[in-house]
Formats: sequence, C-alpha cells, structure tokens
Amino acid sequence: MQSIVDEQRGVGATLCGWTLERRLGDGPVCSSWLGLDGEKRAVVRVLRGDLARDAKACTEWLRASWAANRFHHARVVKVLEQGLMPGSDGGPVLVRAWVQGESLEETVGRGEVDEAGAMRLLAQVLDALEMSHAHGILHGALSPRNVIVTPRGSARLVDFATAPGPLVHRSAASERLASARRGPFLPPERRTVPVAPCTELADVWGAGACLYFALTGTPPEPDAPWLAGVDPGIAALVALALHPDPTRRYESAYAMLGDVRRLLSGRKPHLDGRAAPMPSVRALSLVPSSSAAQLRSAPPEEPAVPVTARQQRRGNVLLLLAIALLAGFAAFVLARERLTEDPPAPASVQAP
Repeated sequence: MQSIVDEQRGVGATLCGWTLERRLGDGPVCSSWLGLDGEKRAVVRVLRGDLARDAKACTEWLRASWAANRFHHARVVKVLEQGLMPGSDGGPVLVRAWVQGESLEETVGRGEVDEAGAMRLLAQVLDALEMSHAHGILHGALSPRNVIVTPRGSARLVDFATAPGPLVHRSAASERLASARRGPFLPPERRTVPVAPCTELADVWGAGACLYFALTGTPPEPDAPWLAGVDPGIAALVALALHPDPTRRYESAYAMLGDVRRLLSGRKPHLDGRAAPMPSVRALSLVPSSSAAQLRSAPPEEPAVPVTARQQRRGNVLLLLAIALLAGFAAFVLARERLTEDPPAPASVQAP
C-alpha cells in the first residue's frame, strides 16, 4: 500500500491490468491515479491508510462505489472493475471510467463558472441525483471534487460513498468511512459524533453546497457572507437547500430541480420545502435584506385550476364537432365547384 501512495514509486505500477501514469489526487479515504491500458484510460482508486487494513471498511467502500452501477444515467460515471493490491495484506483497488474534464473545484478555481453556468451544472447534478434516489441510492459525499465538468460544460457525478440497503444495517465500518469524510461539504447533521445516517436531504444539502461554492469559490460556512450580489431567486434557493434543519430543506432533489429549471427559464422559484412554500425565517435572514423583502412582497402565483373528467370529455366532443364541420364545409366547396364547371360539348355536334 505504501509503495502506491508514494508517487515516485507508484508511477509505472500495474493494478488490475492498468498501468499508473500519474496521481490525480488524494481524497479523505482513497488516492486516485490515471491508469492506462493501451489506448484506454481509467481512474484507479486505492483505499488509504488504516481503512485499507480494515476488512469491513474495505467491503463497505466497495459496495458504496459499485452503487453507481445499480441504475443507468448518462451523467453518472460507472465502475469498471475491482481488485486487490499486491501482497498478502493488500487493500482494495477500484477502477472507474475515465471522463475527459476536470473537477468543479478546479473549474471554479480558474474562474470558468458564471451564475448561469453554475445553475446549468446544478440542474444536471440534480437530474442524476433524482434518478439515483428513485432507485434507493444515495451519494453521501457530494462535493465539488465529485462533480466532473467536461470540456463542453456538462456535469458528471462520480465516487458514490453510501452503500445501498437499509440504514438500520449501518456498521462500525460505515461509521469509520463517514468520519473520515468530515469536512465543509458534509451537511451539519453529519458532522457530529456519531455520524448521522445519510439521507436524501443530505444529498440536497450537498447540491446546495456545490452551487454555493460555484458562485463564491468557498465552501458554505454559517458566518460567511450570504451570496451578496447574486440573483435573489438563486440566493433564496441556496438558503433553502442549505438550511441547518434537514426537515426545512427541499424535500427531494426533484423538488429542488424544479426550482432550478424555473430560474433558468426566467420564472420565479416556488421555494416549496417540506413544510412551507417559502424559506424559513432563519433561511431568509441569511439572504440580503433587499432580496428577502422582494421575496416576501412578491405576489403569489395564481393556483392552477384542475381539469375534471367531465370537462375533458366536453372538450373532446367540441373538437370532434369542429373537425366534422370543417370536413363538411370542404366537401360542400368541392361539390359546388363541380356543378359550376362548363359541361363539355357533345361529340355529335360539329362546328359550322
């Protein structure tokens, strides 16, 4: 294990048939390398430190990573294979598909993301999370490092960190992995000891944190300035997603995605969390005073009137009558034109 973590001795090593070309970076639980197999590329991930010597932690890490393969979404990067480090006590190795691009963290660091671009990337991430949650799969470690931005400006979601299955079956190994991932992009409820179980609301917080980072270049902090100069609707969306009380956030990635799409199309967000159609008082207090006042004074949208089955049938009958009238009128016009045409002269009549 130590020889692979050492970059000088790690380059050129072969793991699972992939030759390590260069180190891509070190995360809280694993190291990532660019692997080559002829013309093919992949990301080779190696579990680090004491975690690699904990058999249960190794199993939990592999199960969480393979969760990305339990459903299909074009923006979720698949795992290709797994193996073990050389040696009797070698830790696990995981290989995932290569994506041309860089992390959201690197893209923001170069100043390549504007407000509209950040919202488009968030919409793509939430679309992938929506599909993931529909299959009972949670990401569990969403951060700017786990969002890849391609050269064409689209997002890819990588490195799932929560093993599928009932949360009541969480083990001490999952606690160790979750504790190792503590940081500014973990939701507040998961920074405590012991770590709270991951839920959909934790992924919602992670999506909001990625948007906050894309807009400011810094992770969200309780005492940090709150998106001054940002569109009021976007500021309110972030405030709702990052609420410290999970029950007052967006109730799902689907609900948050709806507001992101409304803002991208120039409409007002609904800001409908689990309990209220507006952010909580605490969330609004984080928004600049002018933005909060604008949100409070905004006139409510007209509620949509439901269409009953009787009204639907009436509309269908009227449509059929209109089609029949048009067909009858067209037939009448054609018949009249035939009657008014000059009849041809009889063949027996000769010209003088």
